[in-house]
Amino acid sequence: MAEGDSVCGLSGVTAEGTLKEAPETSSQSQGALGNKHTARSFIEYFVAKGPHRDEVLKLPSGTGPDYRVEVAGFWMLKYSGDSAFVDVLYRGTAKGKTHYISMVYNLIWQDGGWKLNVTNPKQPIDGAEIADTSGYIPWQSN
Repeated sequence: MAEGDSVCGLSGVTAEGTLKEAPETSSQSQGALGNKHTARSFIEYFVAKGPHRDEVLKLPSGTGPDYRVEVAGFWMLKYSGDSAFVDVLYRGTAKGKTHYISMVYNLIWQDGGWKLNVTNPKQPIDGAEIADTSGYIPWQSN
C-alpha cells in the first residue's frame, strides 16, 4: 500500500481521517492502556457518545505489566462511509508464549474521527484468541 492510500479502497481518499486510523489508534493506545492513569483518558477519547458510554467509562482499565501486545494486522470487514467493522489482529506475549488475538471494532465517524460504537457495555469489543492469521493485512506502525 502506497503512502496516503486509503485502506477502505476509496480512490483519492488520503490516510488522514480514513480507517487507517483504526489500527494506528489501536497501536498507539497500547502504551496508554497498559497504564491505568493514561488508559482512562484514552477510553474517554475513543468511546463514542451513546447510550452505553457511561457504563464503559466505569469499567476497570489498564492491562497490567505482564502482558505486552502490538498490532500485527487488520481486516476490513465492513465499511459504509460513516461506520465500519475493523478486525484488528494483535500479537501478544504472556509468560514467554506468543498469542494472536482478533478484536473486532465497531466504529462510527463522530466529532471528526473514528470512535468505538458500543452496543454491548459488558463486552465493548468482540475479541478472541485465534490460531490462523491468514487473510489479515500486515500492519507496521510508522
